[in-house]
Amino acid sequence: MGQHDKALEYFQRALVGREKALGTEHPDTLTTVHNIGRVFKDMGQHDKALEYYQRALYDKALEYYQRALVGRQKVLGLDHPDTLVTINYMATLLDEIRHSDQAQKLRERTSHGSSTNARE
Repeated sequence: MGQHDKALEYFQRALVGREKALGTEHPDTLTTVHNIGRVFKDMGQHDKALEYYQRALYDKALEYYQRALVGRQKVLGLDHPDTLVTINYMATLLDEIRHSDQAQKLRERTSHGSSTNARE
């Protein structure tokens, strides 16, 4: 069994457990769905990868990142490492779904300290 096959097996088992324990829209469940998509992409099975990426509900993930960002920025400030991690993950997600302009604006917030809305 190849490394990709093993990874798929582990991620699919984890997905079943997370869906049962956490629900289908929980951020950890969506991360597992995303990881399955990434394995299929790495295997060159782009149709299957796209199916899992779409299932990962990027909009839902962005919604959670936005909530985390607003809270962290309010409580910790824009320059706190945890806030910056959230910004980085949000920007990476935006890049992955081909919203590079939005990702760049978000990243610029960290260098300029702008308080504009991250989802503009």
